[in-house]
This record gives sequence, C-alpha cells and structure tokens, in this order.
Amino acid sequence: MNFTCIIRRYVIAGVDWLCDGANSVVADFLELKPKKLHSSCGARGFTYFPNVHGFAPELVQTIRDNTMLGLALITDNLAFWFVNHQWHPQDLKAFKDPKIIKQMTLQTMKGFPKKVIDVVRPGLRGSLTFSHLHYRAPWDILLGQFRKGTVIVAGDSMHVMTPSIGQGGLAGIEDAVVLARCMARKFQANNDHKIFKGHKIIEEAMDEYVSERRMRLVKLSTQSLLVGSLLDSSSLLVKLIILVLCLGTNLVMLDITVVVSENMLLQESALA
Repeated sequence: MNFTCIIRRYVIAGVDWLCDGANSVVADFLELKPKKLHSSCGARGFTYFPNVHGFAPELVQTIRDNTMLGLALITDNLAFWFVNHQWHPQDLKAFKDPKIIKQMTLQTMKGFPKKVIDVVRPGLRGSLTFSHLHYRAPWDILLGQFRKGTVIVAGDSMHVMTPSIGQGGLAGIEDAVVLARCMARKFQANNDHKIFKGHKIIEEAMDEYVSERRMRLVKLSTQSLLVGSLLDSSSLLVKLIILVLCLGTNLVMLDITVVVSENMLLQESALA
C-alpha cells in the first residue's frame, strides 16, 4: 500500500509502510539497492485462543537443526508464529496452496517441543502465508539514501528483514513515531503551524529522521541476519560463534538458553 501525503500543494512523503514493503515502488523511485534473497523460507500465521493462553509476553525462538520456530504473543488471546527452514527448489509448490503449506509446516516441526507445536497447530487452519525471505543488507541501510526531495521511506520499504528476531513490524512503528516527531519539531521551530514556507524544513525534518533511525536499523538488521544464519550451518561451533556475535550487538536479546546435544542446538530467546 502506497501512501502519499499532500499538504497545501507540498508533497511531504511517499511511504510504503508495513504493506508489502519488500516490493516498494517508493524504494524503486529512490533507487535503493535491491533487496537480497535470504537462504531460508518460511510459513507465517496467527493462532486465536478462545480463552486466555497464559503464556508470558515474550518472543520465544526454538532452533533445531536447520529449522527455526518463533512464537510471539500479541494479546491474551492472539499469537503470531513463524516456521523458517532452508530454502529448497521443491518449496516453490507451497507458495499458493494452503494444504501444502500446512503439510510442510507440520513436517518441518517434527521433533520440536510439544507445547510450541500445540500453539502453532490451530493456526494452520486459518490464514497462512509462505514466502522465500528477503532482507535489506545492513551495509545498504548504512549507506543508503532514503530521501529524494520530499519523498521518504519507512517500514519494510526501508529495512525489510527476516522475522528471526521479531522486530521488523516494531521497527516500522518506531519509524512512524520518529518521523512524526521530527516533523513536529521542525514545524514548531518554524513557529507557524498553518503555512509551510517551502520544502526546506520538510527536507530537514526528513534528514533528521533518517539520521536518528539509521544506526538503530543497521544494528537490528545485522542481528536479524546473524540469527537467521543459524539455519545455514550444521556446525555447532559456527552456531555458537553466531550466538556470541548476537550477544555482542547488545541490542534486543535479553536472555538466551542454549542446550547442545549431538544433533541439536536449541535456542530459546526472550526479546525485548
């Protein structure tokens, strides 16, 4: 969904926000570098609980072999979940067939904790999506030019990332808050809320927004990429190195419990 806001004949912003931002026409207009294909794909869905589910309000991730299962509680009755695994050519047949998505997801979850599967299973009867995951590289976010004139991007258009750390949607909401705050600051400093004296203060506000968001988004996208890379290797040593690097970013991961056995690396992460 593309939004263009026009105030007194001045175009303030064209924003693809949270609505298929991975295919943003605004990002194309700004000539941002193309998003990259990740090595994994995933099914995503929601589970509704008629009664209160009773889980703690945190994101729980479980990684077994080359599959990641994530669960995020949205309300007392609603949970979002995703099941990611390494991409294989045969996964193409799952894109538009809910039955195949359901079968593949159940097959992929074999061996995971029953309490997590019991949360995901009811959601397989509802609306499902399946996709080959995309991301905007951290270095492209670091160096990207996100404004052209009074056109700017926010949300996935700016920083599409894998759901590995469950922060993509939240980062988009942060974008909206920061952009609005930067605009309000500039308009208030201009001491005239009714008449805009030109594009200059709008562009300055947008530049402040990009400057304020850039390093936060670089860190989030880096951690998302690192956690997603846990699916790329069967080496326990490589996975442990990645976990150490994730901890080193000191961003959103508050607690990690790692259980290592001969064929499994199990990670349960509580994310802020």
